[in-house]
Amino acid sequence: MCRNVGIAIALLLWFSRESAAQNQNGLTRRLLTTRVEVNGASGLFLVDTGSDCTIIDSAFAQRVGLKSSGTALVERNYSTEEHITATAEHVRIGAKTWSSVPLVLLDLTMLSKMQMASISGILGTDLLARMKMRFLYTSGVAEVVDDIGQGTFPVRLEKVRSRYFVPVIIGTTPVEMLLDSGTNMTALSASAWRSLPLSSRANRTIEGIQSSGSPASALVACIPSIQVGDTVLHDYPLRVTSSPASGSFADPTFAGILGGDYLEHFELTLDLEHSVMHLKRDAAFRADPYEFVTVGVQFFKSGDAFSVVAVWKDSPAEAAGVLLGDRIISVNGRASADLRVEEFAKQLHGPVGKHAANELLANVIAAALVG
Repeated sequence: MCRNVGIAIALLLWFSRESAAQNQNGLTRRLLTTRVEVNGASGLFLVDTGSDCTIIDSAFAQRVGLKSSGTALVERNYSTEEHITATAEHVRIGAKTWSSVPLVLLDLTMLSKMQMASISGILGTDLLARMKMRFLYTSGVAEVVDDIGQGTFPVRLEKVRSRYFVPVIIGTTPVEMLLDSGTNMTALSASAWRSLPLSSRANRTIEGIQSSGSPASALVACIPSIQVGDTVLHDYPLRVTSSPASGSFADPTFAGILGGDYLEHFELTLDLEHSVMHLKRDAAFRADPYEFVTVGVQFFKSGDAFSVVAVWKDSPAEAAGVLLGDRIISVNGRASADLRVEEFAKQLHGPVGKHAANELLANVIAAALVG
């Protein structure tokens, strides 16, 4: 029986983020970073296998003396956009150093604000394919390594241009999904979802999910099983997206993205040079049983308050009359101004029937009434 599914917090970034638990870097636990030196200056870069180019924050690029050298089209999950490029004289990650490295310039201010860490860039597959890197989500570590390690299960990836696709079995249906460590939640495209036989459809769905960059709301579905390599996970929640006008999900042959929610179960070693990832179950991993049990709102923090940006269909929040734009001023007797994002999120989920839900809704409604 699938566990109760509620909201996984969306931070409404350039990426789609659906979790607010924190790791040692201040980032959500399913997003890993590594130190990257650009022209001798060190910055924290998000490790994103879903991006085929490495991105540098515009302000950080200015500090290290980068100047624009052209433009490039960048394909995202829900859009394709043109961005300015620059060339770094030297880029160093661990013991690896490269010269004359092209980078895409992008303002990452919002990403830094929402992740509560200063993010200087996004490390894409153009550089990840030149090294081996190990991900260990339980400790928040992404590091360059020389060897694969013992006891791993190799999974062959399909390389399409500079992107890497994982063979996945959903129920009994094989699909190819983009390996995307830059997103928190695995997502199927609408076309892939429709192609699944009835036996592989969800045990339960929730509608009204909002994702950054997506032109319309999505749904969360709990599927009977999902398998990568020799590992099968049962009663698994994933997102089903709508079809945008451009970007990866606009392609009817694009099945979806395999995100950090699945990858965090493993000690993962990437060897993109040889199109292989190596999986080893992480004995320290513990799933949050209440992650998806909550009142059914998505929120965004602005100033001292949290604003409602989505209300899920048939949720307690919808039943109580919560509306888009309502401001949450307190929860469980604690003022929103005193809560960080992860602390606030923890107040919203727990065992079914938790008193916090009723008190939250009362505060949301009160906030709406006062303007």
